Amino acid sequence: MTKVAAITGSAGGLGAAMAKKLAADGFTVAVIDVKDGGETVAAIETAGGKAQFFACDLTDPKAVAALGASVTATLGGADVLVNNAGRYDNHSFDELTYEHWRETMALNLDGMFLACKAFAPHMRKQGWGRIINIASNSTFLAPPGMAQYIASKSGAIGLARALASEFGPDGVTVNAVAPGPVVTDQLKLAYARDFAGGDASGFEDFMTMMAQNQSVKRYATPDDVTGLIAFLASDASSMITGQTIVCDGGWARV
Repeated sequence: MTKVAAITGSAGGLGAAMAKKLAADGFTVAVIDVKDGGETVAAIETAGGKAQFFACDLTDPKAVAALGASVTATLGGADVLVNNAGRYDNHSFDELTYEHWRETMALNLDGMFLACKAFAPHMRKQGWGRIINIASNSTFLAPPGMAQYIASKSGAIGLARALASEFGPDGVTVNAVAPGPVVTDQLKLAYARDFAGGDASGFEDFMTMMAQNQSVKRYATPDDVTGLIAFLASDASSMITGQTIVCDGGWARV
Protein backbone atom coordinates (compact mmCIF):
# COMPACT_ATOMS: atom_id res chain seq x y z
CA MET A 1 0.00 0.00 0.00
CA THR A 2 1.37 3.41 -0.98
CA LYS A 3 2.26 5.63 1.95
CA VAL A 4 1.23 9.28 2.09
CA ALA A 5 3.57 12.13 3.04
CA ALA A 6 2.14 15.51 4.09
CA ILE A 7 4.67 18.32 3.67
CA THR A 8 3.88 21.83 4.83
CA GLY A 9 5.35 24.81 3.03
CA SER A 10 5.98 22.73 -0.09
CA ALA A 11 4.86 25.09 -2.84
CA GLY A 12 8.50 26.05 -3.38
CA GLY A 13 12.01 26.04 -2.01
CA LEU A 14 13.24 23.28 0.26
CA GLY A 15 9.71 22.02 0.86
CA ALA A 16 9.15 21.47 -2.85
CA ALA A 17 12.45 19.59 -3.09
CA MET A 18 11.36 17.35 -0.20
CA ALA A 19 8.03 16.70 -1.90
CA LYS A 20 9.72 15.70 -5.15
CA LYS A 21 12.18 13.42 -3.35
CA LEU A 22 9.52 11.57 -1.35
CA ALA A 23 7.33 11.26 -4.44
CA ALA A 24 10.28 9.75 -6.31
CA ASP A 25 10.61 7.28 -3.42
CA GLY A 26 7.02 6.15 -3.95
CA PHE A 27 5.03 8.30 -1.55
CA THR A 28 1.82 10.02 -2.55
CA VAL A 29 2.47 13.60 -1.47
CA ALA A 30 0.06 16.08 0.05
CA VAL A 31 1.55 19.42 -0.98
CA ILE A 32 0.44 21.90 1.69
CA ASP A 33 0.93 25.64 1.49
CA VAL A 34 -0.86 28.96 1.76
CA LYS A 35 0.59 29.70 -1.69
CA ASP A 36 -0.37 27.84 -4.86
CA GLY A 37 1.35 24.45 -4.92
CA GLY A 38 0.35 23.59 -8.47
CA GLU A 39 3.89 23.86 -9.80
CA THR A 40 5.18 21.31 -7.29
CA VAL A 41 2.32 18.93 -8.06
CA ALA A 42 2.90 19.29 -11.80
CA ALA A 43 6.61 18.56 -11.43
CA ILE A 44 5.87 15.43 -9.42
CA GLU A 45 3.26 14.19 -11.86
CA THR A 46 5.51 14.89 -14.84
CA ALA A 47 8.14 12.67 -13.20
CA GLY A 48 5.58 9.89 -12.79
CA GLY A 49 4.70 10.49 -9.14
CA LYS A 50 1.45 11.25 -7.34
CA ALA A 51 0.61 14.44 -5.49
CA GLN A 52 -2.30 16.66 -4.56
CA PHE A 53 -2.33 20.27 -3.43
CA PHE A 54 -4.08 21.34 -0.24
CA ALA A 55 -4.31 25.07 0.46
CA CYS A 56 -4.07 25.88 4.17
CA ASP A 57 -3.18 28.74 6.49
CA LEU A 58 -1.26 26.87 9.19
CA THR A 59 -1.80 29.69 11.67
CA ASP A 60 -5.57 29.03 11.67
CA PRO A 61 -6.54 26.15 14.01
CA LYS A 62 -9.86 25.49 12.26
CA ALA A 63 -8.19 25.46 8.85
CA VAL A 64 -5.54 22.97 9.99
CA ALA A 65 -8.16 20.67 11.53
CA ALA A 66 -10.07 20.81 8.24
CA LEU A 67 -6.82 20.08 6.39
CA GLY A 68 -6.30 16.89 8.38
CA ALA A 69 -9.85 15.76 7.65
CA SER A 70 -9.46 16.59 3.95
CA VAL A 71 -6.17 14.68 3.56
CA THR A 72 -7.71 11.71 5.38
CA ALA A 73 -10.84 11.75 3.23
CA THR A 74 -8.93 12.20 -0.03
CA LEU A 75 -5.73 10.21 0.47
CA GLY A 76 -6.51 8.01 3.47
CA GLY A 77 -4.47 9.95 6.03
CA ALA A 78 -0.80 10.88 6.27
CA ASP A 79 1.84 8.33 7.27
CA VAL A 80 4.60 10.94 7.25
CA LEU A 81 4.39 14.59 8.29
CA VAL A 82 7.18 17.01 7.49
CA ASN A 83 6.66 20.26 9.38
CA ASN A 84 8.60 22.51 7.02
CA ALA A 85 6.55 25.72 6.73
CA GLY A 86 8.18 28.72 8.31
CA ARG A 87 9.13 32.35 8.04
CA TYR A 88 12.41 34.17 8.61
CA ASP A 89 13.20 37.85 9.06
CA ASN A 90 16.27 39.51 10.53
CA HIS A 91 15.51 42.02 13.30
CA SER A 92 17.54 43.25 16.22
CA PHE A 93 15.78 42.75 19.54
CA ASP A 94 15.33 46.52 19.85
CA GLU A 95 13.45 46.53 16.53
CA LEU A 96 11.46 43.37 17.22
CA THR A 97 7.80 43.99 18.04
CA TYR A 98 5.47 41.66 19.88
CA GLU A 99 3.28 41.50 16.77
CA HIS A 100 6.17 40.25 14.68
CA TRP A 101 7.20 37.83 17.41
CA ARG A 102 3.68 36.36 17.41
CA GLU A 103 3.54 36.16 13.60
CA THR A 104 6.74 34.12 13.61
CA MET A 105 5.65 31.84 16.45
CA ALA A 106 2.22 31.35 14.92
CA LEU A 107 3.66 29.78 11.78
CA ASN A 108 7.02 28.35 12.84
CA LEU A 109 5.89 26.67 16.08
CA ASP A 110 2.13 26.87 16.55
CA GLY A 111 1.69 25.59 12.98
CA MET A 112 3.78 22.52 13.83
CA PHE A 113 1.67 21.84 16.92
CA LEU A 114 -1.56 22.16 14.93
CA ALA A 115 -0.30 19.92 12.13
CA CYS A 116 0.71 17.25 14.64
CA LYS A 117 -2.73 17.46 16.22
CA ALA A 118 -4.29 17.00 12.78
CA PHE A 119 -2.15 14.13 11.48
CA ALA A 120 -0.71 12.22 14.45
CA PRO A 121 -3.93 10.43 15.51
CA HIS A 122 -4.03 8.48 12.24
CA MET A 123 -0.39 7.45 12.60
CA ARG A 124 -0.83 6.34 16.21
CA LYS A 125 -3.98 4.39 15.40
CA GLN A 126 -2.30 2.44 12.61
CA GLY A 127 0.87 1.86 14.65
CA TRP A 128 3.32 3.50 12.21
CA GLY A 129 4.28 7.06 11.46
CA ARG A 130 7.06 9.56 10.97
CA ILE A 131 7.02 13.20 12.03
CA ILE A 132 9.95 15.42 11.04
CA ASN A 133 10.20 19.00 12.31
CA ILE A 134 12.43 21.31 10.30
CA ALA A 135 14.48 23.30 12.79
CA SER A 136 17.66 25.31 12.17
CA ASN A 137 21.34 25.27 13.07
CA SER A 138 20.78 28.82 14.34
CA THR A 139 19.66 27.27 17.64
CA PHE A 140 23.26 26.19 18.21
CA LEU A 141 25.05 29.16 16.63
CA ALA A 142 22.75 31.89 17.99
CA PRO A 143 23.70 34.76 15.63
CA PRO A 144 22.33 38.21 16.52
CA GLY A 145 19.18 39.61 14.96
CA MET A 146 17.25 36.34 15.00
CA ALA A 147 15.61 36.13 18.44
CA GLN A 148 12.12 35.26 17.21
CA TYR A 149 13.39 32.77 14.63
CA ILE A 150 15.82 31.02 16.98
CA ALA A 151 13.19 30.78 19.70
CA SER A 152 10.66 29.26 17.31
CA LYS A 153 13.09 26.75 15.83
CA SER A 154 14.37 25.78 19.27
CA GLY A 155 10.74 25.11 20.13
CA ALA A 156 10.51 22.79 17.14
CA ILE A 157 13.32 20.72 18.65
CA GLY A 158 11.66 20.65 22.07
CA LEU A 159 8.34 19.63 20.53
CA ALA A 160 10.01 16.76 18.67
CA ARG A 161 11.63 15.49 21.85
CA ALA A 162 8.40 15.67 23.85
CA LEU A 163 6.26 13.99 21.21
CA ALA A 164 8.85 11.26 20.66
CA SER A 165 8.29 10.24 24.28
CA GLU A 166 4.52 10.18 23.89
CA PHE A 167 4.23 8.64 20.44
CA GLY A 168 7.03 6.05 20.58
CA PRO A 169 4.88 3.30 22.13
CA ASP A 170 2.53 3.67 19.15
CA GLY A 171 5.24 3.13 16.53
CA VAL A 172 5.54 6.80 15.60
CA THR A 173 8.97 8.44 15.55
CA VAL A 174 9.46 12.19 15.88
CA ASN A 175 12.71 13.91 14.99
CA ALA A 176 14.05 17.34 14.12
CA VAL A 177 16.34 18.22 11.23
CA ALA A 178 18.38 21.40 11.63
CA PRO A 179 19.78 22.61 8.29
CA GLY A 180 22.10 25.52 7.80
CA PRO A 181 21.46 28.00 4.97
CA VAL A 182 20.21 26.18 1.88
CA VAL A 183 20.26 27.87 -1.51
CA THR A 184 16.66 28.53 -2.55
CA ASP A 185 14.83 31.42 -4.18
CA GLN A 186 13.33 32.27 -0.78
CA LEU A 187 16.77 32.54 0.83
CA LYS A 188 17.97 34.73 -2.02
CA LEU A 189 15.04 37.09 -1.44
CA ALA A 190 15.71 37.14 2.31
CA TYR A 191 19.37 37.97 1.66
CA ALA A 192 18.44 40.84 -0.63
CA ARG A 193 15.85 42.17 1.83
CA ASP A 194 17.81 41.88 5.08
CA PHE A 195 21.45 42.28 4.08
CA ALA A 196 21.81 43.88 0.65
CA GLY A 197 19.24 46.65 0.34
CA GLY A 198 17.08 44.69 -2.07
CA ASP A 199 19.93 43.63 -4.37
CA ALA A 200 20.46 39.86 -4.70
CA SER A 201 23.40 40.09 -7.10
CA GLY A 202 25.96 39.22 -4.42
CA PHE A 203 24.06 36.23 -3.08
CA GLU A 204 26.37 33.45 -4.28
CA ASP A 205 29.46 35.28 -3.03
CA PHE A 206 27.72 35.72 0.32
CA MET A 207 26.87 32.01 0.52
CA THR A 208 30.44 31.04 -0.42
CA MET A 209 31.73 33.29 2.35
CA MET A 210 29.29 31.72 4.83
CA ALA A 211 30.44 28.24 3.82
CA GLN A 212 33.93 29.03 5.06
CA ASN A 213 32.56 28.51 8.59
CA GLN A 214 31.86 24.88 7.71
CA SER A 215 34.03 21.79 7.46
CA VAL A 216 32.53 21.15 4.03
CA LYS A 217 33.56 24.29 2.16
CA ARG A 218 30.58 24.74 -0.13
CA TYR A 219 27.06 26.04 0.31
CA ALA A 220 24.19 23.60 0.64
CA THR A 221 21.54 22.86 -1.97
CA PRO A 222 18.15 21.23 -1.30
CA ASP A 223 19.51 17.85 -2.40
CA ASP A 224 21.89 17.94 0.57
CA VAL A 225 18.88 17.82 2.90
CA THR A 226 16.28 15.76 1.06
CA GLY A 227 18.18 12.49 1.39
CA LEU A 228 18.15 12.85 5.17
CA ILE A 229 14.42 13.56 5.11
CA ALA A 230 13.85 10.47 2.97
CA PHE A 231 15.82 8.32 5.41
CA LEU A 232 13.89 9.58 8.44
CA ALA A 233 10.63 8.94 6.56
CA SER A 234 11.58 5.31 5.91
CA ASP A 235 11.44 2.02 7.79
CA ALA A 236 15.24 2.14 8.08
CA SER A 237 15.00 4.89 10.71
CA SER A 238 12.67 3.02 13.07
CA MET A 239 15.02 3.23 16.08
CA ILE A 240 15.81 6.93 15.66
CA THR A 241 13.46 9.20 17.57
CA GLY A 242 13.65 12.30 19.74
CA GLN A 243 16.83 13.33 17.94
CA THR A 244 18.02 16.55 16.33
CA ILE A 245 20.20 15.98 13.27
CA VAL A 246 22.19 18.99 12.12
CA CYS A 247 22.76 19.15 8.38
CA ASP A 248 25.04 22.13 7.74
CA GLY A 249 28.40 20.88 6.53
CA GLY A 250 29.87 20.80 10.02
CA TRP A 251 29.29 24.42 11.05
CA ALA A 252 27.41 23.66 14.26
CA ARG A 253 28.72 20.59 16.09
CA VAL A 254 26.38 19.10 18.67
